[in-house]
Amino acid sequence: MARRTAYALMGTGCHGSNGISPQVSIQIYRTYVLPRLMYGLEAVVLRSSQISDMERFHRSSLRDLQSLPQRVASCAVYLLGGIPPLEALLDIQLANLLFTIGKAPSNCLLQVGLRQLSCKDSCSNSWFVYCGKRLCVYNLDAVELLLGRCYSSKAKTLILDYWSNQLKADATLKSTLRYLQADSCSIQNCHPVWVSTSCNPTETRQSIQKARLLTGTYTLQASKAVFNQYGVDPTCLLCGIEPEDRSHFLLRCPSLADVRQKHFSKLTDLYIGFSLLPDDDKVNLILDSNFSSTVGVNCDISDLEANSRLYIYSICCKRVKILNKL
Repeated sequence: MARRTAYALMGTGCHGSNGISPQVSIQIYRTYVLPRLMYGLEAVVLRSSQISDMERFHRSSLRDLQSLPQRVASCAVYLLGGIPPLEALLDIQLANLLFTIGKAPSNCLLQVGLRQLSCKDSCSNSWFVYCGKRLCVYNLDAVELLLGRCYSSKAKTLILDYWSNQLKADATLKSTLRYLQADSCSIQNCHPVWVSTSCNPTETRQSIQKARLLTGTYTLQASKAVFNQYGVDPTCLLCGIEPEDRSHFLLRCPSLADVRQKHFSKLTDLYIGFSLLPDDDKVNLILDSNFSSTVGVNCDISDLEANSRLYIYSICCKRVKILNKL
């Protein structure tokens, strides 16, 4: 049902690079597809394999809406999209249902739940025991929710904080995400790379190129060499001077100097001290505008995103033109 709903929304432009912006697409997905996917699941005891299947669909849908390749790190899909994993959303619904049951003291379900939580062991197939096992991961007590001693809003905050910390910790371990400012990301709001993008298809394509460079999935020569170190030379094919990594591609390749000279002046106008920054900080600032707070850039984030997005798209187009002539 969720898949059919997603296909039906393609006519509105909710389908990737030549449609509406990823931010709007994700909001449409959150409004129309997720309710269909998760309808009634909070009242069912689910197996781990069933949750994994739905999580795979959820992650794949978000990845496609952001036009990211399959090899992108899973944590980047959620941090850029500003949406929690399906497990987090499911556990929030479980906590809400438990709290709702407890609000009616005369309800026999409350008495059944308290009895089963006190008498049944962890191997029981009871729904209340299932909820207790899922929520204990977040240091939440199902009995406290049933009795109204813990509000569902607090449970939601604890669940989102847990998954946010998990995703950020995972991102710091990924070498491809070294330029993603994970600490500044939120699983409740889209990353600025999508927020600053309008529904103009040209801007969407520019943002997608930037997102791929940010997540380390844009194929450079050094990236190819990582997976085939004996058959691929990491040296830049354009200049032949040094390995073509993100720093070389964005800042030093002499074959791309004309595009760089044209756009760097705009970045310098936004941040006077840009030319004095170390190379890593320059790449960080170009790829992730959240880094601007670290170096003290006092400018409009949307202007920084627009200029860096145009620069990255221009330099990528120039690289493709040169490679096609080789």
